[in-house]
Amino acid sequence: MAVSCGKEGGSGKGSGEDEIKIRADWKDHIFDDDLFDKFTDPQSGVVSYLLKHDVLGPGLDNSQSTYFVTKEMTNDERFLYFYSSTNEWHGQSTKLKSGGVIDLAARKIYEIPKILGGGYPYMDVENDVVYWCERAQDKKSARFYKMDMLNAPGKRVALAKFPDQLKPTTGVINRVCSHLTLTQDKRKVLLDSWVGNNFYQGLLDLYTGEYTRWSSNNNQLHLTHGQLNPKRDDEALFAVDSWDDSYGTTHSFSTIGWTSDGQCLRMQIMKPDGTRTPVETSYTNPSSGKHDGATHDMWTADGNSVSWSSGGFWKRNIRTKALTHVYNLRENQDWWEDRCTHGNLSDDQKYLTCDKEANRKTLETPYRGNAWSVVFINLTNQKEVFIFSERPAITDSQHESTIHPDPHPHFVCKGKYVICTAADDPYVHANGEKYNDVHLAITPVAQLIQKTQ
Repeated sequence: MAVSCGKEGGSGKGSGEDEIKIRADWKDHIFDDDLFDKFTDPQSGVVSYLLKHDVLGPGLDNSQSTYFVTKEMTNDERFLYFYSSTNEWHGQSTKLKSGGVIDLAARKIYEIPKILGGGYPYMDVENDVVYWCERAQDKKSARFYKMDMLNAPGKRVALAKFPDQLKPTTGVINRVCSHLTLTQDKRKVLLDSWVGNNFYQGLLDLYTGEYTRWSSNNNQLHLTHGQLNPKRDDEALFAVDSWDDSYGTTHSFSTIGWTSDGQCLRMQIMKPDGTRTPVETSYTNPSSGKHDGATHDMWTADGNSVSWSSGGFWKRNIRTKALTHVYNLRENQDWWEDRCTHGNLSDDQKYLTCDKEANRKTLETPYRGNAWSVVFINLTNQKEVFIFSERPAITDSQHESTIHPDPHPHFVCKGKYVICTAADDPYVHANGEKYNDVHLAITPVAQLIQKTQ
């Protein structure tokens, strides 16, 4: 049975606890029903495991995966990070948003509170250490932390504070960083901070507090989704995005995100001296009014290519400039009707998983909390199978969800699993109302490969 803040049964050391043992065959019991419910997709037959809401803690109902550019499960399969929240219904703000790490060998859960506002956390998948940032309630300061899950589970180690030179004199810290990515030595974190009307990009040493500026601007260009190259420290990928400033002005992507000849400026590779190079998308044709843009971009695992969604799924090698149309959802389909929203390649780039709104053809406007599908594509033969053929909407277009419940599917554990967020079927809760929860879902990949031979 899963319990909080401890460790049981190989051996390990707990924070202030005696050395304890874990069962030798724990990997055969990762998905036991003390933590997970087995779910079989009614159309594809794909088996997934949904984290149970009743193991999250008092009053917590939803569990979610992290954003798709990060990984929340360590390569040894032992530790799993999750977001959690109380129920929302018809878009009401949740009362509690938190997170935790499950020791899947010891069946213990360690709470990591106050994780929102500082960016998605970073799991060092090789060394079993989780890093996160907590922004103060008044949004004037923030601090980074880590927890060594193998040697000191439950012990929060305070790291550097948000740099003094970036702290707001007016306004607040709107964002510390989008999602934590660390340098190769795990000493420094990339910041893509938004403070007041200022945007900052640079590295913060988590142990000395030294901040190294790469670039900054005052209300001129919003660079978000910062991601250090996974193989080197002298390159980072940023995304140009819309923003609303404190003066009430909206800076829309449609006006700032394109060159005069129709080239999309969404994806930007930045060097430590602040120079930026845009990643070219597939093609542009301004005369016809058709521009190929990019959304939900990220590095490939080898650090040589950038991938993105634009109807289908694309990647460009930034060394050779080679462009690959990895997956095409557009054949005989309108871009609006059928798309790959969040796509993620396996480390060996043989497989792709992506999500799409399941009822997009009937939508006038997409919204948070809509119905979603999640698909797996074997790129060696372009065959596909649905992980989730369709999971139901958790709210409606008039009452958007506030917990960003998109599936965000991605590979973890060197491609052994796909993790995403999935809605369950509506059921009657303790308060007598009928509605959905969302769950972190883990899908073994071996069956997906077998089904797409």
